[in-house]
Amino acid sequence: MFSWPTLELTDYERKFVRIYKTKEYPGVLNRRYKVTLNSQANPEANLPQIQLAGQIQIARRSRVYALTFVGNTDRWRLNISNASGTQFTQKSPRGQFDPVVSCLVPGNVHNGLSLGGQIPPLTLGTPGFGVGPSFQPSANAWAGTQPYPLLLDPNWLLMPNETLIFTGTPIDVTILDTTQEPPVILTPPLVLDITIHVWEFPLMGTAPAPTRGVR
Repeated sequence: MFSWPTLELTDYERKFVRIYKTKEYPGVLNRRYKVTLNSQANPEANLPQIQLAGQIQIARRSRVYALTFVGNTDRWRLNISNASGTQFTQKSPRGQFDPVVSCLVPGNVHNGLSLGGQIPPLTLGTPGFGVGPSFQPSANAWAGTQPYPLLLDPNWLLMPNETLIFTGTPIDVTILDTTQEPPVILTPPLVLDITIHVWEFPLMGTAPAPTRGVR
């Protein structure tokens, strides 16, 4: 069982805010934002077009303290950077590849690269395996588990209106559709939902610090 980190304010941050709102200071805001990546268009699943990159931009000074992932975590490489080019993920020493999401998150040992490009024959649409008949994303025996968040310590500091960019590279593997005769090899769609957990600091960067003394 994991526990979320406890917010600790720096002396500079305490000039503007408190953890909880007081009569003199605003409170820190605990916010969440979502980015969805998908390798194939699927209007039925509200995925009208291929989306290999997404971004968030927050007006306030912020700290990103965790990321959580849902979807095909074993079949996406992920690059995280900001608009000025700062890298928050590290490429592999050999080949300079972005990390696989399941390798970033504790508790998930699956990796699409270890499958040799093809998932063993599974019945398409069988509960718990593969994807549904209409290619609705679903968890299966090889992906979709992410029991723990990626906790960021130290937090990623974002200045007001700074853009955080998530760029994904799908790892395509095939699946055998045994519902058809003869069976057909398909490349299922890959989906990754990223939730960004953020502490936001009102007034910081948009107004001078209160003139009252810091307690």
